[in-house]
Amino acid sequence: MKLGELLKQYRSEHDLSLRDFAKISGISNSYLSMLETGRHPRSGRPIVPTITKLNQIAQAMGIRIDDLVALLDDMPVRIDGDAGDVPELILTSTEKELIYAFRKMSTAERAIILRSVGIENTKGV
Repeated sequence: MKLGELLKQYRSEHDLSLRDFAKISGISNSYLSMLETGRHPRSGRPIVPTITKLNQIAQAMGIRIDDLVALLDDMPVRIDGDAGDVPELILTSTEKELIYAFRKMSTAERAIILRSVGIENTKGV
């Protein structure tokens, strides 16, 4: 399911307007509208939400961000915050699976993985 479809379905099931969901999520109703359509109205370019925005949506829906992402078809996500000029980082399904597996590892296991790929600074793993 696409994010826009999921948002519309959630709002419909919970009898929420865009403005209502905007208040709950802390995201402007105009940005939510763009997420629902999937395109910027002026440029026609796809809207790519940040991790921050996805987290706000997940919290407003009462679910974890991992569960939200699991409901979505492969979609691009920016992990750089809300900067508009930063290139998008698009994760494949395999990359997402690797991230989830990494998060489930112990600190020692994470340190081993990081050293094996050449990342020596493992503080805060």
